[in-house]
Amino acid sequence: MKSPRFSLRTCGASALASALFLTAGTHAAHAGAFSLSDQSASAIGTSFANMANPQDPGTLFFNPAGMAYLDGVQTESSGAYISPRAEFDNRGSHYSFGTPIRGSDGGSAPRSEAIDQTYITATVLKDPKYGQLTLGIGVTVPFGEVVDYDPHWVGRYNSLTSVLRTIDYGFSAAYRWKFLSVGAGFDAQYSSAVLTQAIDFGLLGFANHIPGFAPGRNDGVLRLEGSDVSYGFNVGGLVEYLKPGQVPFLGSGKIGVSYRSGITQNYTGRVSFNRVPGVFRLGPGNNTFDGQDGNAELKLPEIYNFAVSQDIAEKFTVMGDLTWTRWGRLSSIPINFENPRSQATFVTDTSLGRPGINNQFQDAFRYTGAIQYRPIKDLTISLGGGYDETPVPSQAVRNTRIPDGDRILASVGVKYHAFGFNSPFLPAHVDTDLEVSYLHEFVNDPALRSTDAQGHTLNGKYNEQINIVSGALIFRYGPKEAHMMPHEGKDAKDHSK
Repeated sequence: MKSPRFSLRTCGASALASALFLTAGTHAAHAGAFSLSDQSASAIGTSFANMANPQDPGTLFFNPAGMAYLDGVQTESSGAYISPRAEFDNRGSHYSFGTPIRGSDGGSAPRSEAIDQTYITATVLKDPKYGQLTLGIGVTVPFGEVVDYDPHWVGRYNSLTSVLRTIDYGFSAAYRWKFLSVGAGFDAQYSSAVLTQAIDFGLLGFANHIPGFAPGRNDGVLRLEGSDVSYGFNVGGLVEYLKPGQVPFLGSGKIGVSYRSGITQNYTGRVSFNRVPGVFRLGPGNNTFDGQDGNAELKLPEIYNFAVSQDIAEKFTVMGDLTWTRWGRLSSIPINFENPRSQATFVTDTSLGRPGINNQFQDAFRYTGAIQYRPIKDLTISLGGGYDETPVPSQAVRNTRIPDGDRILASVGVKYHAFGFNSPFLPAHVDTDLEVSYLHEFVNDPALRSTDAQGHTLNGKYNEQINIVSGALIFRYGPKEAHMMPHEGKDAKDHSK
Protein backbone atom coordinates (compact mmCIF):
# COMPACT_ATOMS: atom_id res chain seq x y z
CA MET A 1 0.00 0.00 0.00
CA LYS A 2 1.35 3.39 -0.96
CA SER A 3 1.66 5.85 1.92
CA PRO A 4 -0.34 9.05 1.64
CA ARG A 5 1.69 12.21 1.15
CA PHE A 6 0.81 14.68 3.87
CA SER A 7 2.79 16.93 6.16
CA LEU A 8 2.28 18.30 9.64
CA ARG A 9 1.76 21.75 8.21
CA THR A 10 -0.93 20.60 5.77
CA CYS A 11 -2.86 18.75 8.46
CA GLY A 12 -2.99 21.71 10.80
CA ALA A 13 -4.06 24.13 8.11
CA SER A 14 -6.75 21.88 6.70
CA ALA A 15 -8.22 21.27 10.13
CA LEU A 16 -8.39 24.99 10.84
CA ALA A 17 -9.78 25.70 7.40
CA SER A 18 -12.52 23.17 7.93
CA ALA A 19 -13.42 24.65 11.29
CA LEU A 20 -13.86 28.19 10.05
CA PHE A 21 -15.63 27.07 6.93
CA LEU A 22 -18.17 25.37 9.13
CA THR A 23 -18.80 28.55 11.07
CA ALA A 24 -21.00 29.37 8.08
CA GLY A 25 -22.84 26.14 8.65
CA THR A 26 -23.63 26.47 12.30
CA HIS A 27 -26.95 28.14 11.96
CA ALA A 28 -30.12 26.18 12.24
CA ALA A 29 -30.58 23.27 9.93
CA HIS A 30 -34.17 24.28 9.53
CA ALA A 31 -36.31 26.52 7.29
CA GLY A 32 -33.86 26.24 4.42
CA ALA A 33 -30.24 25.79 5.57
CA PHE A 34 -29.85 27.89 8.71
CA SER A 35 -32.70 30.33 9.14
CA LEU A 36 -35.41 29.85 11.77
CA SER A 37 -38.82 31.00 10.59
CA ASP A 38 -40.52 29.59 13.69
CA GLN A 39 -41.10 33.02 15.20
CA SER A 40 -44.81 32.75 16.04
CA ALA A 41 -47.42 30.04 16.53
CA SER A 42 -49.66 31.54 13.83
CA ALA A 43 -46.83 31.42 11.28
CA ILE A 44 -46.09 27.78 12.09
CA GLY A 45 -49.77 26.78 11.88
CA THR A 46 -50.03 28.24 8.35
CA SER A 47 -46.65 26.94 7.11
CA PHE A 48 -45.49 30.59 7.09
CA ALA A 49 -48.16 31.63 4.58
CA ASN A 50 -49.80 34.29 6.78
CA MET A 51 -47.44 37.20 6.09
CA ALA A 52 -50.24 39.30 4.53
CA ASN A 53 -52.77 38.39 7.22
CA PRO A 54 -51.68 40.18 10.43
CA GLN A 55 -53.56 38.86 13.47
CA ASP A 56 -51.11 39.12 16.37
CA PRO A 57 -47.88 40.89 17.41
CA GLY A 58 -45.78 38.17 15.77
CA THR A 59 -46.28 40.04 12.48
CA LEU A 60 -43.53 42.39 13.72
CA PHE A 61 -40.87 39.83 12.71
CA PHE A 62 -42.23 38.94 9.28
CA ASN A 63 -43.76 42.19 8.03
CA PRO A 64 -43.67 45.23 10.36
CA ALA A 65 -46.42 46.95 8.33
CA GLY A 66 -48.89 44.45 9.79
CA MET A 67 -48.60 46.06 13.23
CA ALA A 68 -50.81 48.92 11.97
CA TYR A 69 -53.75 46.47 11.95
CA LEU A 70 -53.38 45.79 15.69
CA ASP A 71 -55.36 48.08 18.00
CA GLY A 72 -54.40 49.17 21.51
CA VAL A 73 -51.62 47.41 23.37
CA GLN A 74 -50.97 43.75 22.57
CA THR A 75 -48.39 41.29 23.88
CA GLU A 76 -47.44 37.85 22.68
CA SER A 77 -45.31 35.22 24.40
CA SER A 78 -44.72 32.21 22.21
CA GLY A 79 -42.41 29.23 22.16
CA ALA A 80 -41.55 26.44 19.75
CA TYR A 81 -40.09 23.01 20.46
CA ILE A 82 -38.07 21.94 17.43
CA SER A 83 -37.33 18.23 17.21
CA PRO A 84 -35.17 17.36 14.17
CA ARG A 85 -33.95 13.88 13.35
CA ALA A 86 -31.11 13.13 10.94
CA GLU A 87 -29.64 9.63 10.89
CA PHE A 88 -26.56 9.05 8.72
CA ASP A 89 -26.25 5.89 6.64
CA ASN A 90 -22.57 5.25 5.86
CA ARG A 91 -22.07 4.05 2.29
CA GLY A 92 -18.39 3.32 1.91
CA SER A 93 -16.52 6.22 3.50
CA HIS A 94 -12.78 5.72 2.94
CA TYR A 95 -9.29 7.17 2.89
CA SER A 96 -7.69 8.34 -0.35
CA PHE A 97 -5.76 5.05 -0.54
CA GLY A 98 -8.97 2.99 -0.34
CA THR A 99 -8.99 1.80 3.28
CA PRO A 100 -12.43 2.19 4.89
CA ILE A 101 -12.82 4.76 7.66
CA ARG A 102 -13.94 3.03 10.81
CA GLY A 103 -16.68 4.43 12.99
CA SER A 104 -20.36 4.48 13.87
CA ASP A 105 -23.14 6.24 11.98
CA GLY A 106 -23.17 8.98 14.62
CA GLY A 107 -26.71 8.56 15.92
CA SER A 108 -29.33 11.27 15.47
CA ALA A 109 -26.97 14.22 15.78
CA PRO A 110 -29.36 17.22 15.69
CA ARG A 111 -30.60 17.89 19.20
CA SER A 112 -34.11 19.04 20.07
CA GLU A 113 -34.24 22.63 21.22
CA ALA A 114 -36.85 25.04 22.57
CA ILE A 115 -36.89 28.66 21.39
CA ASP A 116 -39.11 31.48 22.57
CA GLN A 117 -40.18 34.92 21.38
CA THR A 118 -41.73 37.97 23.00
CA TYR A 119 -43.53 40.80 21.21
CA ILE A 120 -45.18 44.02 22.39
CA THR A 121 -47.09 46.40 20.12
CA ALA A 122 -48.82 49.65 21.06
CA THR A 123 -51.02 51.98 19.03
CA VAL A 124 -49.92 55.54 19.79
CA LEU A 125 -52.14 57.29 17.23
CA LYS A 126 -55.48 56.34 15.70
CA ASP A 127 -57.50 59.01 13.96
CA PRO A 128 -59.85 58.85 10.93
CA LYS A 129 -58.09 61.85 9.44
CA TYR A 130 -54.43 61.20 10.31
CA GLY A 131 -54.32 57.41 10.23
CA GLN A 132 -52.84 54.92 12.70
CA LEU A 133 -49.31 54.71 14.11
CA THR A 134 -48.14 51.62 15.99
CA LEU A 135 -44.80 50.89 17.69
CA GLY A 136 -43.41 47.49 18.57
CA ILE A 137 -40.57 45.60 20.23
CA GLY A 138 -39.64 41.97 19.58
CA VAL A 139 -37.09 39.59 21.11
CA THR A 140 -36.53 36.57 18.87
CA VAL A 141 -34.14 33.73 18.05
CA PRO A 142 -33.71 33.91 14.26
CA PHE A 143 -30.79 31.44 14.04
CA GLY A 144 -29.72 28.50 16.15
CA GLU A 145 -28.45 24.93 16.11
CA VAL A 146 -27.29 22.11 18.33
CA VAL A 147 -25.72 19.19 16.43
CA ASP A 148 -23.73 16.62 18.39
CA TYR A 149 -22.43 13.41 16.79
CA ASP A 150 -21.05 10.37 18.56
CA PRO A 151 -17.30 10.97 19.27
CA HIS A 152 -16.31 7.89 17.26
CA TRP A 153 -18.59 8.33 14.26
CA VAL A 154 -17.27 7.85 10.74
CA GLY A 155 -17.51 11.55 9.90
CA ARG A 156 -15.71 12.81 13.01
CA TYR A 157 -13.01 14.45 10.89
CA ASN A 158 -15.72 16.56 9.27
CA SER A 159 -17.52 17.57 12.46
CA LEU A 160 -18.36 16.54 16.01
CA THR A 161 -20.31 19.33 17.70
CA SER A 162 -21.90 22.50 16.34
CA VAL A 163 -23.67 24.91 18.68
CA LEU A 164 -24.91 28.36 17.72
CA ARG A 165 -26.97 30.69 19.90
CA THR A 166 -28.49 33.96 18.72
CA ILE A 167 -30.77 36.58 20.18
CA ASP A 168 -32.26 39.43 18.16
CA TYR A 169 -33.75 42.65 19.52
CA GLY A 170 -36.09 44.32 17.03
CA PHE A 171 -37.57 47.82 17.28
CA SER A 172 -40.30 48.63 14.74
CA ALA A 173 -42.90 51.22 13.71
CA ALA A 174 -45.86 51.00 11.35
CA TYR A 175 -48.20 53.59 9.85
CA ARG A 176 -51.57 52.94 8.19
CA TRP A 177 -53.61 55.40 6.17
CA LYS A 178 -56.74 54.21 4.38
CA PHE A 179 -55.76 51.17 2.27
CA LEU A 180 -51.95 51.43 2.64
CA SER A 181 -49.70 50.36 5.53
CA VAL A 182 -45.93 50.72 5.74
CA GLY A 183 -43.50 49.62 8.44
CA ALA A 184 -39.80 49.49 9.26
CA GLY A 185 -37.61 48.05 11.98
CA PHE A 186 -34.06 48.02 13.34
CA ASP A 187 -32.38 44.82 14.58
CA ALA A 188 -29.46 44.26 16.96
CA GLN A 189 -28.29 40.65 16.88
CA TYR A 190 -25.88 38.83 19.18
CA SER A 191 -24.55 35.40 18.24
CA SER A 192 -22.04 32.93 19.66
CA ALA A 193 -20.75 29.66 18.27
CA VAL A 194 -18.84 26.60 19.51
CA LEU A 195 -17.56 24.05 16.98
CA THR A 196 -15.49 20.90 17.39
CA GLN A 197 -14.13 18.24 15.07
CA ALA A 198 -11.59 15.40 15.24
CA ILE A 199 -8.06 15.59 13.81
CA ASP A 200 -6.58 12.37 12.40
CA PHE A 201 -3.13 12.44 14.02
CA GLY A 202 -2.89 8.72 13.31
CA LEU A 203 -3.03 9.40 9.58
CA LEU A 204 -0.58 12.30 9.89
CA GLY A 205 1.94 10.18 11.85
CA PHE A 206 1.55 7.31 9.40
CA ALA A 207 2.18 9.63 6.45
CA ASN A 208 5.37 10.90 8.11
CA HIS A 209 6.52 7.33 8.97
CA ILE A 210 6.32 7.83 12.72
CA PRO A 211 6.31 4.42 14.47
CA GLY A 212 3.10 3.44 16.26
CA PHE A 213 0.77 5.65 14.23
CA ALA A 214 -1.98 4.36 11.93
CA PRO A 215 -4.96 6.03 10.18
CA GLY A 216 -7.97 6.43 12.44
CA ARG A 217 -6.01 6.25 15.69
CA ASN A 218 -4.64 8.92 18.02
CA ASP A 219 -7.47 11.35 17.26
CA GLY A 220 -7.16 14.91 18.54
CA VAL A 221 -9.92 17.48 18.82
CA LEU A 222 -10.10 20.98 17.41
CA ARG A 223 -12.34 23.51 19.15
CA LEU A 224 -13.40 26.88 17.77
CA GLU A 225 -15.48 29.44 19.63
CA GLY A 226 -16.36 33.02 18.83
CA SER A 227 -19.04 35.69 19.04
CA ASP A 228 -20.18 38.96 17.52
CA VAL A 229 -22.87 41.65 17.66
CA SER A 230 -24.17 42.98 14.34
CA TYR A 231 -27.05 45.08 13.07
CA GLY A 232 -29.67 45.01 10.34
CA PHE A 233 -33.08 46.35 9.37
CA ASN A 234 -36.37 45.29 7.82
CA VAL A 235 -39.14 47.08 5.93
CA GLY A 236 -42.58 46.06 4.76
CA GLY A 237 -45.81 47.16 3.18
CA LEU A 238 -49.45 46.04 2.97
CA VAL A 239 -52.03 47.12 0.40
CA GLU A 240 -55.69 46.36 1.12
CA TYR A 241 -56.89 45.95 -2.45
CA LEU A 242 -60.39 44.91 -1.38
CA LYS A 243 -62.52 46.22 1.46
CA PRO A 244 -65.20 44.10 3.15
CA GLY A 245 -68.52 44.35 1.32
CA GLN A 246 -67.14 45.64 -2.00
CA VAL A 247 -67.67 42.24 -3.63
CA PRO A 248 -70.38 39.78 -2.56
CA PHE A 249 -69.09 36.90 -0.39
CA LEU A 250 -65.60 38.47 -0.21
CA GLY A 251 -64.08 40.30 2.71
CA SER A 252 -60.76 42.06 3.10
CA GLY A 253 -58.04 41.27 0.56
CA LYS A 254 -54.40 42.22 1.11
CA ILE A 255 -51.08 42.05 -0.71
CA GLY A 256 -47.93 42.23 1.37
CA VAL A 257 -44.23 42.67 0.65
CA SER A 258 -41.32 42.72 3.09
CA TYR A 259 -37.54 42.80 3.09
CA ARG A 260 -35.13 41.72 5.82
CA SER A 261 -31.58 42.92 5.29
CA GLY A 262 -28.56 40.69 5.30
CA ILE A 263 -26.44 40.88 8.45
CA THR A 264 -22.67 40.44 8.32
CA GLN A 265 -21.28 38.66 11.37
CA ASN A 266 -17.55 39.18 11.91
CA TYR A 267 -16.74 36.37 14.31
CA THR A 268 -13.67 36.72 16.49
CA GLY A 269 -12.63 34.02 18.88
CA ARG A 270 -10.17 31.36 19.91
CA VAL A 271 -8.97 28.17 18.22
CA SER A 272 -7.58 25.42 20.45
CA PHE A 273 -6.27 21.87 19.98
CA ASN A 274 -6.74 19.04 22.46
CA ARG A 275 -5.11 15.60 22.73
CA VAL A 276 -2.22 16.55 20.43
CA PRO A 277 0.49 13.83 20.57
CA GLY A 278 3.76 15.22 21.93
CA VAL A 279 5.70 14.28 18.81
CA PHE A 280 3.77 16.93 16.84
CA ARG A 281 4.89 19.70 19.14
CA LEU A 282 8.62 18.95 18.82
CA GLY A 283 11.07 21.02 16.84
CA PRO A 284 11.86 24.73 16.77
CA GLY A 285 9.09 26.95 15.46
CA ASN A 286 6.58 24.08 15.28
CA ASN A 287 3.54 26.00 16.49
CA THR A 288 0.93 24.75 14.03
CA PHE A 289 -1.16 23.20 16.79
CA ASP A 290 -0.76 25.98 19.31
CA GLY A 291 -3.83 27.90 20.38
CA GLN A 292 -4.42 31.06 18.38
CA ASP A 293 -6.95 33.73 17.50
CA GLY A 294 -9.09 33.47 14.38
CA ASN A 295 -11.87 35.29 12.59
CA ALA A 296 -14.35 34.75 9.80
CA GLU A 297 -16.75 36.98 7.90
CA LEU A 298 -20.19 35.43 7.64
CA LYS A 299 -22.75 37.17 5.45
CA LEU A 300 -26.26 36.15 6.48
CA PRO A 301 -28.74 36.30 3.59
CA GLU A 302 -31.25 38.92 2.58
CA ILE A 303 -34.87 37.74 2.64
CA TYR A 304 -37.63 38.97 0.32
CA ASN A 305 -41.24 38.07 0.99
CA PHE A 306 -44.34 38.37 -1.22
CA ALA A 307 -47.73 37.38 0.20
CA VAL A 308 -51.48 37.63 -0.40
CA SER A 309 -54.57 36.92 1.72
CA GLN A 310 -58.29 36.99 0.96
CA ASP A 311 -61.27 36.63 3.30
CA ILE A 312 -64.16 34.60 1.86
CA ALA A 313 -67.74 34.44 3.17
CA GLU A 314 -66.74 35.70 6.64
CA LYS A 315 -65.60 32.26 7.81
CA PHE A 316 -62.65 31.53 5.52
CA THR A 317 -59.32 33.13 4.66
CA VAL A 318 -56.99 31.80 1.96
CA MET A 319 -53.32 32.79 1.97
CA GLY A 320 -50.27 32.36 -0.20
CA ASP A 321 -46.62 33.24 0.27
CA LEU A 322 -43.41 33.31 -1.77
CA THR A 323 -40.12 33.80 0.11
CA TRP A 324 -36.83 34.38 -1.71
CA THR A 325 -33.69 33.94 0.40
CA ARG A 326 -30.41 35.25 -1.04
CA TRP A 327 -28.18 32.40 0.09
CA GLY A 328 -25.79 33.33 -2.72
CA ARG A 329 -24.26 35.85 -0.31
CA LEU A 330 -22.56 32.82 1.24
CA SER A 331 -20.91 31.58 -1.94
CA SER A 332 -17.56 32.57 -0.42
CA ILE A 333 -16.43 32.99 3.18
CA PRO A 334 -13.26 35.02 3.87
CA ILE A 335 -11.11 33.63 6.72
CA ASN A 336 -8.00 34.70 8.59
CA PHE A 337 -5.80 33.23 11.34
CA GLU A 338 -3.23 34.69 13.66
CA ASN A 339 -0.64 32.11 12.58
CA PRO A 340 0.12 32.34 8.83
CA ARG A 341 1.45 28.76 8.83
CA SER A 342 -1.93 27.47 9.93
CA GLN A 343 -3.67 28.84 6.86
CA ALA A 344 -0.95 28.07 4.36
CA THR A 345 -3.10 25.61 2.42
CA PHE A 346 -6.21 27.76 2.23
CA VAL A 347 -7.64 28.06 -1.24
CA THR A 348 -7.60 31.73 -2.17
CA ASP A 349 -10.87 33.12 -3.44
CA THR A 350 -9.76 35.49 -6.19
CA SER A 351 -12.94 37.54 -5.87
CA LEU A 352 -11.95 38.37 -2.28
CA GLY A 353 -8.23 38.80 -2.87
CA ARG A 354 -7.47 36.94 0.38
CA PRO A 355 -7.79 33.44 1.82
CA GLY A 356 -11.31 32.09 1.71
CA ILE A 357 -13.55 29.10 1.09
CA ASN A 358 -16.03 28.55 -1.71
CA ASN A 359 -19.32 27.52 -0.08
CA GLN A 360 -21.33 27.42 -3.35
CA PHE A 361 -24.70 28.16 -1.75
CA GLN A 362 -27.38 29.27 -4.18
CA ASP A 363 -30.46 31.47 -3.74
CA ALA A 364 -33.56 29.47 -2.78
CA PHE A 365 -37.35 29.88 -2.76
CA ARG A 366 -40.09 28.75 -0.39
CA TYR A 367 -43.67 28.37 -1.68
CA THR A 368 -46.50 28.01 0.84
CA GLY A 369 -50.26 28.27 1.09
CA ALA A 370 -52.86 27.98 3.83
CA ILE A 371 -56.54 28.24 4.65
CA GLN A 372 -58.15 29.42 7.87
CA TYR A 373 -61.65 28.47 8.99
CA ARG A 374 -63.66 30.18 11.74
CA PRO A 375 -66.53 27.82 12.66
CA ILE A 376 -67.51 30.06 15.58
CA LYS A 377 -66.56 33.60 16.55
CA ASP A 378 -63.81 32.73 19.04
CA LEU A 379 -62.21 29.78 17.23
CA THR A 380 -59.84 29.76 14.23
CA ILE A 381 -58.47 26.59 12.62
CA SER A 382 -55.52 26.75 10.18
CA LEU A 383 -54.19 24.25 7.66
CA GLY A 384 -51.03 24.91 5.67
CA GLY A 385 -48.49 23.34 3.37
CA GLY A 386 -45.62 24.18 1.06
CA TYR A 387 -42.27 23.43 -0.51
CA ASP A 388 -38.93 24.75 0.76
CA GLU A 389 -35.83 24.58 -1.45
CA THR A 390 -32.35 23.92 -0.07
CA PRO A 391 -29.52 26.29 -1.03
CA VAL A 392 -27.06 23.37 -1.21
CA PRO A 393 -26.48 22.74 -4.94
CA SER A 394 -25.04 19.20 -4.75
CA GLN A 395 -23.90 16.41 -2.47
CA ALA A 396 -20.26 17.36 -3.13
CA VAL A 397 -20.60 20.60 -1.16
CA ARG A 398 -23.09 19.44 1.51
CA ASN A 399 -21.53 19.22 4.97
CA THR A 400 -22.38 17.28 8.09
CA ARG A 401 -23.11 20.38 10.17
CA ILE A 402 -26.03 21.22 7.88
CA PRO A 403 -27.25 18.04 6.17
CA ASP A 404 -29.89 20.12 4.44
CA GLY A 405 -32.28 18.99 1.71
CA ASP A 406 -35.48 20.10 -0.02
CA ARG A 407 -38.54 19.94 2.22
CA ILE A 408 -42.29 19.48 2.00
CA LEU A 409 -44.21 21.28 4.76
CA ALA A 410 -47.53 20.34 6.38
CA SER A 411 -49.06 22.18 9.34
CA VAL A 412 -52.14 22.67 11.49
CA GLY A 413 -52.99 25.33 14.06
CA VAL A 414 -55.82 26.23 16.45
CA LYS A 415 -56.43 29.66 17.99
CA TYR A 416 -59.07 30.27 20.65
CA HIS A 417 -60.26 33.42 22.40
CA ALA A 418 -60.25 31.98 25.89
CA PHE A 419 -61.59 34.78 28.06
CA GLY A 420 -61.66 38.51 28.75
CA PHE A 421 -61.61 40.45 32.00
CA ASN A 422 -61.34 43.96 33.39
CA SER A 423 -57.86 44.32 34.87
CA PRO A 424 -57.84 45.19 38.57
CA PHE A 425 -54.43 46.84 38.13
CA LEU A 426 -54.75 48.71 34.82
CA PRO A 427 -57.52 50.87 33.35
CA ALA A 428 -58.03 48.27 30.66
CA HIS A 429 -60.06 45.30 29.55
CA VAL A 430 -57.86 42.30 28.70
CA ASP A 431 -58.76 39.76 26.03
CA THR A 432 -56.76 36.53 26.09
CA ASP A 433 -56.04 34.27 23.10
CA LEU A 434 -54.47 30.83 23.25
CA GLU A 435 -52.85 29.28 20.18
CA VAL A 436 -51.16 25.93 19.47
CA SER A 437 -49.61 24.78 16.18
CA TYR A 438 -47.84 21.77 14.71
CA LEU A 439 -45.57 21.59 11.66
CA HIS A 440 -43.99 18.53 10.05
CA GLU A 441 -41.21 18.81 7.49
CA PHE A 442 -40.58 15.90 5.13
CA VAL A 443 -36.90 16.19 4.11
CA ASN A 444 -35.73 14.73 0.81
CA ASP A 445 -33.06 12.43 2.41
CA PRO A 446 -29.95 14.40 1.35
CA ALA A 447 -26.88 12.52 0.13
CA LEU A 448 -23.33 13.57 0.95
CA ARG A 449 -20.00 12.79 -0.71
CA SER A 450 -17.09 15.04 0.17
CA THR A 451 -13.31 14.76 0.51
CA ASP A 452 -11.24 16.91 2.87
CA ALA A 453 -7.62 18.03 2.50
CA GLN A 454 -6.36 15.01 4.47
CA GLY A 455 -8.01 12.59 2.06
CA HIS A 456 -11.02 11.46 4.12
CA THR A 457 -13.93 10.77 1.74
CA LEU A 458 -17.24 10.76 3.59
CA ASN A 459 -19.96 9.02 1.61
CA GLY A 460 -23.49 8.43 2.80
CA LYS A 461 -27.08 9.53 3.02
CA TYR A 462 -29.23 11.08 5.74
CA ASN A 463 -32.71 9.99 6.78
CA GLU A 464 -34.32 13.20 8.02
CA GLN A 465 -37.52 14.67 9.35
CA ILE A 466 -38.42 17.66 11.53
CA ASN A 467 -41.31 18.10 13.96
CA ILE A 468 -42.22 21.46 15.50
CA VAL A 469 -44.80 22.14 18.20
CA SER A 470 -45.57 25.74 19.11
CA GLY A 471 -47.78 27.58 21.59
CA ALA A 472 -48.61 31.23 22.20
CA LEU A 473 -50.37 33.35 24.79
CA ILE A 474 -51.66 36.67 23.47
CA PHE A 475 -53.07 39.53 25.56
CA ARG A 476 -54.98 42.43 23.99
CA TYR A 477 -55.53 45.50 26.15
CA GLY A 478 -58.34 47.96 25.44
CA PRO A 479 -60.17 50.70 27.39
CA LYS A 480 -62.67 49.47 29.96
CA GLU A 481 -65.29 51.89 28.72
CA ALA A 482 -65.46 50.14 25.35
CA HIS A 483 -66.66 46.98 27.10
CA MET A 484 -69.17 48.74 29.35
CA MET A 485 -71.16 50.29 26.49
CA PRO A 486 -74.51 48.65 25.59
CA HIS A 487 -74.68 46.33 22.61
CA GLU A 488 -76.06 47.38 19.29
CA GLY A 489 -79.73 46.79 18.57
CA LYS A 490 -82.43 46.78 21.23
CA ASP A 491 -80.10 47.54 24.15
CA ALA A 492 -78.63 50.50 22.31
CA LYS A 493 -82.08 51.90 21.50
CA ASP A 494 -83.27 51.57 25.07
CA HIS A 495 -80.15 53.29 26.35
CA SER A 496 -80.73 56.31 24.15
CA LYS A 497 -84.06 57.11 25.83
